[in-house]
Amino acid sequence: MNGFEMRFRAAGNDYDAALERTAGDTELLGQLMLMFKSDGGFAALSKALEEDDCKAAFAAAHSLKGSSGMLGMDPLFAVMSEITEVLRAGELEPAKTVFPKAKDEYEKVLAIIGELC
Repeated sequence: MNGFEMRFRAAGNDYDAALERTAGDTELLGQLMLMFKSDGGFAALSKALEEDDCKAAFAAAHSLKGSSGMLGMDPLFAVMSEITEVLRAGELEPAKTVFPKAKDEYEKVLAIIGELC
């Protein structure tokens, strides 16, 4: 088990599920992780929440929910699911309340992914 895998698992993420989605291809999984890191979705979510743009916030949150779920990032997926559902209902304030938790989980994942490069 390499350092990335150990830290990924230790943070509550599901490495096995992520690896299964790439048919066991660790190189592809690494590439997808790096793509996730460089994606601007989280910045878009933050900006949309600051601007009270529920539609844009929902789109960004929904995208982050999908990619974090596909990559086995269970803690981030859980909080993004919560944000997505309140935004789906048109509720900005509950999303803003949960956003700091999402930011914390996102930053944890980015720090782990940073080991790949």
